[in-house]
Amino acid sequence: GEKPFRKWLAGCFEAVGGLLQLDFESDLDDYNACLDKLVELNEGGELSDRKAINEAIEKLYAAPNPQADNQVQLMTIHKSKGLEFDTVILPNLDRTPPNVEQALLKWTEVVDEQGRANQLLAISKETGKETDEVYQYINYLDKRKAEYEAQRVLYVAATRAKSKLYLFGNVTSSEKEESGIKPANKRSYLGLMWDGVIENATVKNCDIQYSAEKELPIYESRFIKRSNIEKVEFAPVSEFSEASNEQEYLDSLETVQELSDSDYASLEFNQVVEQASSVGSVIHRQLEWLSKRWNPAFEFTDNWPEIIKGQLLQEGIDKGLVETQAEKVMAAIHTTLSSDFGKFVLTDRESAQSELVLHKKLEGGHFLTRIIDRTFIDDNTRWIIDYKSSVPDQGESLEHFIQRERALYQEQITDYFNMFVKLEEHPTKAGLYFPLIDHFELMLESDSDC
Repeated sequence: GEKPFRKWLAGCFEAVGGLLQLDFESDLDDYNACLDKLVELNEGGELSDRKAINEAIEKLYAAPNPQADNQVQLMTIHKSKGLEFDTVILPNLDRTPPNVEQALLKWTEVVDEQGRANQLLAISKETGKETDEVYQYINYLDKRKAEYEAQRVLYVAATRAKSKLYLFGNVTSSEKEESGIKPANKRSYLGLMWDGVIENATVKNCDIQYSAEKELPIYESRFIKRSNIEKVEFAPVSEFSEASNEQEYLDSLETVQELSDSDYASLEFNQVVEQASSVGSVIHRQLEWLSKRWNPAFEFTDNWPEIIKGQLLQEGIDKGLVETQAEKVMAAIHTTLSSDFGKFVLTDRESAQSELVLHKKLEGGHFLTRIIDRTFIDDNTRWIIDYKSSVPDQGESLEHFIQRERALYQEQITDYFNMFVKLEEHPTKAGLYFPLIDHFELMLESDSDC
């Protein structure tokens, strides 16, 4: 049968060694976003409009680096709804929304004095002719709705701040105005609150000078290797580009060197690592959910495996591997809930927290962020648990495996331990829990109150 365009495109990218250029920890989301955009632009299995493709790719944004800490989070106003932050920064408030094109047909619902809903419908007149009053009235209502929506969105943005709110926007000087500043466009967020902020605003003059020469930006965007693109775009003309026609140019190209066995081995290793990371993320997600809901009478629903499969697909696990990886996640959950220690960890307590974020202040104003999988106080002792979905390699003894894992995570657990020791006066225990093999490895312990 016919292969889906996305699968065909991904196959081509892999065949030329493209996946070898990706750091799966940070680039996979960008790679998939680019594929999705190209699938959206394809027409009958072809990408014919090169200009549209370039413009669409330019508008893509790199996904957040999952390795980064959460000192600064960049998001849209809509995505921030329901969240709160100590400090919120709102930039570019002077920007105005795009003009709405005049629609051929407009309609709306209005309520009369008796509370009855009535439908209004109007058709736009030809260009140059006066539009009828019903069309103008509906247009007026639409503008008012847009203003109210803009006010609502701005309110959502401003109320995300718990302590400090910084508002930024560009303004233009004007000798005609008493304040010396031209009022912001009323359609912009800055225009909506202009009268309330202009008197207390701090205005900084910026003398921007533009160079006549075109400067190439030297930066590298994850997935879109921008610097490499521009190196190609402005590279010296080669002898091949002077060919008389396209076929002559293609005939003159040298055969592409095939990937070596070591290249494929490296790619396969990275895929295995990425797969294990995805499975681990789902196990963490499931254990966090269970920690809020588990009790001795807890029972799994019939669709639980399907929920796990859906989460694995969201993490990027290939459909052909979802079944086996879902079994691994279920095994981790069943093992944990069959274990006395696993149930001890998941038991709900007033002091218990999952995915707890802590910040450690470093020199130079920097911070180290740590996210603790599970922590609680039991019998006056603080427990710090870090989940690990790894298992011993084939033929590896448990003793050797634990020794290897301790070496990998000693620094991380030490940071967790020291943070709590400084925060509170409790005996503290910190260690790794391996749900797939039901083993808890105690790494650090304070014997008495600190």
